[in-house]
Amino acid sequence: MADKKGNSKALIIVLAVLLVLGGIGGAAYYFYQKDAPKRELAALGYNEQQITVIMNSKLADEVIENSPSELFSYALSDSIKNISHTDFYLIADSKRTQNLSVKEHFDILKKMLESGYDSADCHTLIENLSLEELNSLLRMEKPANLEVFTEGVAHGFDINDSLKLSEGNSELAKMIFDGAIDFELVRPLLDKQYSADDILSLIKNLSEEDYLFILNMKYIPELAQLSSMENFDMNLLPRYLMSLRSNRSDINDVVNWVNNDNDYIPASEIDYSAMYHDETIPDDYMSYTACINKQYALPADYVPSDLEQLPYGYHVLDHPMRHVAANAFVNMSDGSVVAGYERILAQSNYRSYDHQKSLYDMYVEQDGVKGADTYSARPGHSEHQTGLVTDIGTGSLDMLYLENYSGYQWLLENAHKYGFIQRYPEGKEYITGYEYEPWHFRYVGVESATLMYEHNWTLDEYSLLFN
Repeated sequence: MADKKGNSKALIIVLAVLLVLGGIGGAAYYFYQKDAPKRELAALGYNEQQITVIMNSKLADEVIENSPSELFSYALSDSIKNISHTDFYLIADSKRTQNLSVKEHFDILKKMLESGYDSADCHTLIENLSLEELNSLLRMEKPANLEVFTEGVAHGFDINDSLKLSEGNSELAKMIFDGAIDFELVRPLLDKQYSADDILSLIKNLSEEDYLFILNMKYIPELAQLSSMENFDMNLLPRYLMSLRSNRSDINDVVNWVNNDNDYIPASEIDYSAMYHDETIPDDYMSYTACINKQYALPADYVPSDLEQLPYGYHVLDHPMRHVAANAFVNMSDGSVVAGYERILAQSNYRSYDHQKSLYDMYVEQDGVKGADTYSARPGHSEHQTGLVTDIGTGSLDMLYLENYSGYQWLLENAHKYGFIQRYPEGKEYITGYEYEPWHFRYVGVESATLMYEHNWTLDEYSLLFN
């Protein structure tokens, strides 16, 4: 019995010793394994401080998995703070784009980080853009649609065009990339601030002729919505805009409003004096198409620098005109003779600010302000001061009776060929702000005059679209 007890005790002692030894071995094995990442990081060339940062940030496995990573090592060496953006810098060398040096890659990533890009966007852009393009992009707004932007660059579009294509509806960009529409037919509208959505709407709603026509217009914010409405008429676009901007009609029903002539005001019911408001000097007041009316004026001291007298036999009063207008009038006068009519003559052309003031003051004394404002411009608001205007008569007819001229219809139908328009036509008084003046013709250039003639626009209407 004693032997059995002794054996049991010995067995217990052996087991206890084995358990102790096993615990020590397990602990040793645990600590060995725990130090393994440190040893691997050290083997990869990280120093003790860097290893401590990596271990404390629980990044050891990622760093080891993506090693070697020159970019991460460079970022870690550059500033210990960069460790908080490992998704930007922790890229295995095998996956990093080789068109940038480590320093260039780090610097551009740092800039993109500061500009609010996420890591996925950064690496997509770095894969698709050169360093020069990346730096250009960082001076601009972030692409609204990164996929469209990078595809634009891949198709050879520059940074600006690719950015514009990335805004709004990607359907337009797809049509361009697929060759369904020529980008050169889109670029002018993008340059004028139209969004991709606007352009897509215009492509769908306008005829090819009207779409090509608007490429030369200035930016019209209401155009896309107006063009989507039933019975939209390009010829009436200026009147739609006038109605909208004078708060006479809502954009949802303005087309029908104008199409039914609800914007029209009979000449006898117009308050011509009230049409003077928000008066300002336009930036283009010296241009051939400058619109001078009851809202836009000329500087009091403006005198065109190229005034010249018309040749003998082409004028009634010795009033000068600007050089190009004088030549055009001489040609038009010769044209009237070639067409078989009495020669037209320039009766009243350039007037200075002071001359116009004396005329207006005289008319006010004669007919009062309300009366004078129906037919005479206040000083600074007279087109005569532009040097581009002529009041036309003939050798036998004063300008006031020009409608009796046998060649009057010829003049109306051909003036645009010489660059002139009838400035204050009948039926447009509510737009021009003046009574009908059959004798008052204004030089605007052949191209502009032809557009106004073909679309039956006054200069006021044309200016809403082109100036």
